[in-house]
Formats: sequence, structure tokens, C-alpha cells
Amino acid sequence: MGNLLFTAGGRIDAHTFKRGAVILLTINVLLWQAWLISLGAGVIAFFASLVLVYCWGCLFAKRFHDASKSGWMYLLIFIIFLVVSYMVGSVLLGVMSPDIVTEAENLQESIDMDNPDVEYLLGVYDRMLKAMSLPFTISYLAVGGALAFGVNAMLKTDPEPNEHGDSGLTFD
Repeated sequence: MGNLLFTAGGRIDAHTFKRGAVILLTINVLLWQAWLISLGAGVIAFFASLVLVYCWGCLFAKRFHDASKSGWMYLLIFIIFLVVSYMVGSVLLGVMSPDIVTEAENLQESIDMDNPDVEYLLGVYDRMLKAMSLPFTISYLAVGGALAFGVNAMLKTDPEPNEHGDSGLTFD
């Protein structure tokens, strides 16, 4: 498993990519739930999720290599994911928790940066992040899953060996 998620060299077939994607999607969904525990747990989960960005890069790079394409194409997928999942998550947040969106807007207007009430701000941020947990989990799962499985389905394995190794085709 470490070779699959922590090294970008080599090739993997579509089936192996799917297994890796399911593992990474599951871990990320669980990490999003840390915001429900506390602000501190959410911050720790955020930093842990940064490691998973690297794992996604390794997984996609190997799949792109299998199709005789550059592994750097992952950056395009990642940018698309960031933009679309943020938009979808924001819409879902507005639909699922309109009161927290209004509170955040009011907070921005009322903050006295010369003398901020830190305890109040932390309380608002804690409520906001808890409210964001479900909408952004749904967004992550939908957009991330669609991109991962969609790109995987579009990539065709090159049956010939290339500079990344032998074919990623496996025969179960």
C-alpha cells in the first residue's frame, strides 16, 4: 500500500487506481468529521489531509504513466478539484446552513481588529466549521469521486512498456 500511495514512479491499472481512490476518499471523509469534534481536532486533520494531497498526486501520476502521459497532469486535476469542490461546498453550505452564512457576514462587519474579542471569534469559527463539515464532505466526495473515477475511466492503458515500466494491465 505504501508503494501505491507514497511513490509517483511506475504504472498502475484502472482497477488498482480505483482501490487507491476509495481508500483516499474514505480517509478524507473521516478527516472532515474532525471539525465536528473541535477546532483543534479539525486543524490537526487539515494538516493530515495535506499528506493526502501528495498521495493523490502519486496515485494519479502512476495512472497517467500507465496511459503514457505525464504524471504532472495531476496538477490540472487538483486545480479543477479545488475550484469546483469549493463552489459546490459553498452552495451546499448556503442551502444547508443559511444562518451560519449570515452570522459570518455580520461578523465581518462587526470585527474590531484593534481589539478583537478572541473568545467570541473562536466560538463563531468553531460553529462555522462544524456547519461546513457536512456540506464540504458531500462536495469532496461528489467532486473528488467524479474526477477520480471519470479521469480513470477516460485513461486507456498503453499495453506496451514505456519509460515508467511494463504495462499496468493485471490479470486476476
